[in-house]
Amino acid sequence: MSARPVETLLVEDDPGHARPTREALKETRVATLAATPTQTLPEPSPAPEDMSRVHVLLVEDNPADAYLIRDMLAEGSAGGAQFTVTHVQRLVQALERIGDGGIDVALLDLSLPDAHGLEIVARVRGAAPGLPIVIVSGNQDEALAIQGVREGAQDYLVKGQVGSDVLVRALRYAIERQQTEERLTHVATHDPLTGLPNRALFHDRLGQILLTAQRPAHPDGELAPFALLLLDLNRFKAVNDTLGHHVGDQLLRQVGARVQGALRAADTIARLGGDEFAVLLPGSDAAGAITVATRIVAALDKPFEIEGQTPGVGASIGIALYPTHGADGAALLRHADVAMYSAKRGGGGYAFYDAVQDERSPARLTLAHDVRRALDEKAFRLHYQPIVDLSDGRLRRVEALPRWTHLVHGEIGPDQAVPLAEQAGIALPLTAWMLDETLRQCVLWDQAGSGTRVDVAVNISLRALRHPRLSSLVASLLGAHNVAPARLTLEVSEDAVMADPKESLAVLTRLHGLGVRLAIDDFGTGYSSLTYLQQLPVDDIKIDRLFVAHMGASSRDATLVRAIIALARALGLAVVAEEVETRATWELLQSFGCPMAQGPYITAAVPQEHLR
Repeated sequence: MSARPVETLLVEDDPGHARPTREALKETRVATLAATPTQTLPEPSPAPEDMSRVHVLLVEDNPADAYLIRDMLAEGSAGGAQFTVTHVQRLVQALERIGDGGIDVALLDLSLPDAHGLEIVARVRGAAPGLPIVIVSGNQDEALAIQGVREGAQDYLVKGQVGSDVLVRALRYAIERQQTEERLTHVATHDPLTGLPNRALFHDRLGQILLTAQRPAHPDGELAPFALLLLDLNRFKAVNDTLGHHVGDQLLRQVGARVQGALRAADTIARLGGDEFAVLLPGSDAAGAITVATRIVAALDKPFEIEGQTPGVGASIGIALYPTHGADGAALLRHADVAMYSAKRGGGGYAFYDAVQDERSPARLTLAHDVRRALDEKAFRLHYQPIVDLSDGRLRRVEALPRWTHLVHGEIGPDQAVPLAEQAGIALPLTAWMLDETLRQCVLWDQAGSGTRVDVAVNISLRALRHPRLSSLVASLLGAHNVAPARLTLEVSEDAVMADPKESLAVLTRLHGLGVRLAIDDFGTGYSSLTYLQQLPVDDIKIDRLFVAHMGASSRDATLVRAIIALARALGLAVVAEEVETRATWELLQSFGCPMAQGPYITAAVPQEHLR
């Protein structure tokens, strides 16, 4: 415990009040103790070393009672512990002294010139929630004593019924109980791995900031803004799988420290579980949230140093603003989660909540209706992104990507169009249209006589993969357009495959039996094991953009990409690196022996007439 040099400070309410003599007080005390039985307490456990010097704030307006208490504490000091007593007679003086700090425990009378009853306890608790309190009252009321403890006091003593030993024990027990409560509270409200606030404490603070924010910040009634950020690490599973969970745990500690270093003192960071963190930014608008999110992304993009390894993870951050994106905690958390997954689909960084991305929002439901109508009205079109040979830049095939221009929301790309189609229940019809249009275009390119064979690739969504008619649909369209099956590659995401591994194996086996090529898309972000990968009838692996895009800044990502390429070569599989953005990434992939690549450095997805 913190303690000052032994001092006795008596702040008299009435300077002219006569101080009783020590002998008179002792006689009164002896008579009182003789008249009433003394309270007894069990022997205390040995006091911690930091309890050998205790600073007591005595709040008592009766000079005689105050002198008796100080005298008993002086006797207690003779037994080992040293008590420093600061005496005040009014609550306002007590609150001022508490504000100065250095008080270890408060002894409170419940009848003061400026306050009365349990209001005194409540106001002291409000000024110093962690300060142990012992009530010393002349009111022998059991109900009052119970209520006092419920209000936050550690003990209730009756004047005239305590001796020096009882008083000293009560103070020691009060401090010990408060320390124990604080330890238990910390355990219950903090993450044991990182030491950060946990989900329970985060929800409590979110509730508090909502109460504050709902009080208008301006005379015109405008509410005080704040921002809620949800953060998910991009490649944490790969770190756990390749380097072990003990490295993953150390990484989470360092992530927490780095994020905390990017925040203000008034901000809150919490670990919600796994590799998910949440941040509260009081008073922040969109610009403030962008500033903090940018700092966090920059902090986490730098490699970490753990046991000689330099894992790189990066982050995807979803941002929800109060009151723009929600008026309560549940809505803000859900909307930040939607935004976080939007950021993850975009390759990391941060994203604000957009109702268009939210499957349960009215805007999203309207879009789901509109996407069905767009397919019926042939409003979709395909853009094609080349996949080239890294050794000589030769075109190997093109990936077909659906697009649609909405009258209100503008350009809708594949990251939105495919999930909307699944929500609208038209996953297979959209896949059928894409296959039909792509194979038709494949024939047209052949007929153009350019001399370059253009093979094609089409993505198959999760619900389309599960449809029992998928295999027959592919076979039918290949026959209708008279395209050799080997010229068509069907791309299926790793997550879609692992959603139901047994069923996926059966479907992929049927498709492979048609003679088409199969590729695992977004490889490295799902949960497939190397053993299971060997069982799949696939021809290609497409390395997820999150790994490729960060290779230049993260030696760990570069190592993972090189390992995936080596693994694929050992299994006889071709590799495509997605999202190649720079010449440096191109050259690094070449040095790793990666066969193929696609991305904006080569060319973005373009209409068929722009392909050269």
